[in-house]
Amino acid sequence: MKRKLLLAAALLCAMSFGLSAETETTEKDGVAYSNEDAAFAASGRFSAGAEFKIARGLKVSVAEELRLRYKEGALSQGLDRLYTSVGLSYKPIEYLRIGLGYDFINVWKMKNIYADEEKTIVSEVDKYNQMRHRVSFDLTGIYKYQAWQFSLRERIQMTHMVDPYLDTFEEARNALALKSRFKVSYSARTIPLKPYFSAELRNTLNSVDIESSSFERVTKKSGDRLVMLSPDYADAYVDRIRLELGTEWLRDSHNTLDFYLLYDYGFEKKVKVSAEKRYLKSVTGCPSNTIALGIAYTFGM
Repeated sequence: MKRKLLLAAALLCAMSFGLSAETETTEKDGVAYSNEDAAFAASGRFSAGAEFKIARGLKVSVAEELRLRYKEGALSQGLDRLYTSVGLSYKPIEYLRIGLGYDFINVWKMKNIYADEEKTIVSEVDKYNQMRHRVSFDLTGIYKYQAWQFSLRERIQMTHMVDPYLDTFEEARNALALKSRFKVSYSARTIPLKPYFSAELRNTLNSVDIESSSFERVTKKSGDRLVMLSPDYADAYVDRIRLELGTEWLRDSHNTLDFYLLYDYGFEKKVKVSAEKRYLKSVTGCPSNTIALGIAYTFGM
């Protein structure tokens, strides 16, 4: 019970956007419960894609997107990730759209390889690619009023990560998430622009829950330690809030350019477990702020 209260206090502090001047840490049973100051990241996103109508109300789409990133304090900067996407959407009635999607994501990563168990001496830096396979299903409700369009999209997605350094005692290899997005757009009659605004919540559905995971308490000279026997992927919480403002430029009936600015507030509960003895080392609340500018081109038939 005490461990649960300590964790709750640490995570509530983390939700304050990291405004405190220093990190607050509480230790219990050799486990450090803390929150980090909010990290800042800037991103650029560039994509090109095509949509093809194959039947009434039925469309198939393909797209490629490159993301660049600068993140404060991150080991890797510049190239971030590359998305290859294929989607299928069906609109049975005017007010409803159904979508299926697959994304292949290549993430450029760097990781410190340490020469000592305390992780104080870096022997080398490994540059590698983390591959992700993502499938998604979504339902979108649509309502139009004159030149305005309102939509609400619910999307469930599963992301399988292929990463040699991923520890399943710290995070799930198959990450589940639920995204809820509200969007409003305006179609101007006199100019070929379609400005829009959207807000989205993302919920992680299967993070490691230290309250329901299985532990064994062992007594060491330095004090009691908690050994994780098996993780329970039962924790669910809002891990991202996204606000997006942009406009589509309808060049002609086939070509569209989309210019947008988005802001992400992210929050992650990071669980750290020692690789060999499986001691629970720390639980950290990690908030982040990201600003991104993007340009997307779409060819439609």
